[in-house]
Amino acid sequence: MSQGDLDQDHLQAIRILAQAVEQVRVPGLLEFRLLSGALARTLESRSQQELREASRVFQSLDREFRERIVARAQKEAQAARRGPGEAVPAPRGGSGSGSGSGGGGVPRKAASGFLAALNGARAA
Repeated sequence: MSQGDLDQDHLQAIRILAQAVEQVRVPGLLEFRLLSGALARTLESRSQQELREASRVFQSLDREFRERIVARAQKEAQAARRGPGEAVPAPRGGSGSGSGSGGGGVPRKAASGFLAALNGARAA
């Protein structure tokens, strides 16, 4: 059974993703409730099978919602890496939009998938 178990890094990434889903969640939209439940089951069971189910539910969301979740998960992961006492660096550049088109950010189109959300939460 341990062969299908997720490691601590994966579980931390899933926790961050679950937080992002809750922050982006649209009340009354069933897919968000299903995704939250699937992520919670994944954390509880540590199962690859539950992770695949969460991925399937994530893919059922509209692209715009997936992109919002990915962007939020990346911000949450960056904040988690900085720690509680460190300040958030001010964005550089004139636009202030933070669309992922420059600097070290990941372009939005590249970050629309479930694994991209997890990888964004795990990236260093």
